[in-house]
This record gives sequence, structure tokens and C-alpha cells, in this order.
Amino acid sequence: TTVLLTIACLSTALYLNEIEGWLSAVCFAGIGVYLNGQVSLVIARRSNQLATRDMLTGLLNRNTMDSIATELLRTANTPFTFILMDLNRFKAVNDSQGHLKGDEILVRVARALQEVTPDDGYAARWGGDEFIILLTDKHETTVTNLEQKLRKKLHNVIGFELGASYSQPYDDLDTLVHRA
Repeated sequence: TTVLLTIACLSTALYLNEIEGWLSAVCFAGIGVYLNGQVSLVIARRSNQLATRDMLTGLLNRNTMDSIATELLRTANTPFTFILMDLNRFKAVNDSQGHLKGDEILVRVARALQEVTPDDGYAARWGGDEFIILLTDKHETTVTNLEQKLRKKLHNVIGFELGASYSQPYDDLDTLVHRA
């Protein structure tokens, strides 16, 4: 920002004092380069967000969650809890009330997941009406507490089922999903 203001002030001063046009042009070119860099930065950030986040819910997407879980499994000394959440009768909501209502429910579920997932955990939309929560501990009470909080937040929205799996040495992602 300081660089941009300096360039703007310099070029304005040059322009108003009618100093050589090429000096003014150089300053304006500097402004253009700076702004182009800022636009590129915004585009890069947005591209990263689109690559790692579910577009509807803003949660992590499946590919990102796969990468996180695979990395945690690779470092076998990092135990974690893998929770699979499946919404009840979601297809019936889409069929009877429309996809916009279904999208609204998915967004509300995502918001609830963000609110109850601990700071050192991860929440993702796995696909359709399935979600994943990854917790960096292996305590059953944590899962029970998380489930109670979710049921409280979503009791007027939609029902769901949770299945939990605790990482073991030599697990792979398919094994965790199957157990959950």
C-alpha cells in the first residue's frame, strides 16, 4: 500500500508540474504493475480456495480431506478419530422440497460442523449428504460430546447418523471409512 501511494503521489506531482511525460508514464506503469500483482494475488487465493473447499458449504472438500487423513496415517505416531456423518432422508427433502431447500440444509449442517469441530480438527463435505470430521485425538467422549452438540444444533433441521473409527497403525483411508 505504501509503495502504491508513493507511486501515485509521485506520478501526480510529475503530471501536475508538467515534467517530462515519460517520467509520468513510468510512474503510471509502476502503478499498473502493482495493481496487476494484487489482482494476481487475489486470483491465486481464490483458485486455492476453489481447489481445497466445497463450493456450496465452504468446508474442506473430499480431496483435501483425503490428503490430510492420508498424511496423518502416514505418520503412524499421530492417532486421530475419523467420523463419518450421513444425513437421514436427504434425498426425500430434495425430491419433495426442491434442491434449493436441500442446499440450505447442507449449508446449515456445514455451519453446525464448523461450530462444533475443535480448532485442531477438520470438517469436510465428503460428497452429497455425507460429511467427515477428523479429530486429532482418540477419545470416545470427544465423539459423544461432538454428537450431542450437533444433535442440539440440527434437531429442527435434519436427522443424521454418525460412525466413528479410530486410527490404528497400518490403516489406510479405505479401512477407516469402512470401519466408520
